[in-house]
Amino acid sequence: PINDRYSYGNGVSNTFAAATDVYAFLQIFFQEFPKFAHLDFHIAGESYAGHYIPAIAAEINNNNKGTSSWILANQPKDLKNINLESILIGNGLVDPLVQYKYYADMGCKSSYGPVLEESTCQRMRDAYPQCASMIQRCYDSSNALSCLPASMYCNREMIQPYQQTGKNVYDVRKDCEGGNLCYPILQAIEKYSNRDDVK
Repeated sequence: PINDRYSYGNGVSNTFAAATDVYAFLQIFFQEFPKFAHLDFHIAGESYAGHYIPAIAAEINNNNKGTSSWILANQPKDLKNINLESILIGNGLVDPLVQYKYYADMGCKSSYGPVLEESTCQRMRDAYPQCASMIQRCYDSSNALSCLPASMYCNREMIQPYQQTGKNVYDVRKDCEGGNLCYPILQAIEKYSNRDDVK
């Protein structure tokens, strides 16, 4: 979507608008490269892609069925059917209102043993109602400006205590290596991506 990673342009207001842009891009791509249009199509991502991927998949599915409000309003011709075969979401941020509630349990009640002290987990549990209230305001407003305070507060209160342990944020059994995302390969990807010839 626009302004995420390598893409650029005028911003979009929400995930569903981003999904419409991705669908439009796919239509242009398959018109330019029709030899790929018949292939199975898979969408994969992690983290915030837990929002993007379901929205993009729904946009593709609704347009394929002809039930999208955009299609019904504009009646475009020559749209390619996109053979959506699967979606894959790794460690997805799908619903923060639900997910943030369980960070304390992950830190203190993991089947691999506690990572945090119980007092820290209790502070996280105590912070969750405020976090939930802020997330709900974000959901109700659909405005990025009201979502930023929720993100900042909830990340500080619910995620940061775990990050400060030095443990891998994706696997409580391991220490974090290779930067704050704990994937050593990301340093090689960053180095490669920043080469002038790659840019």
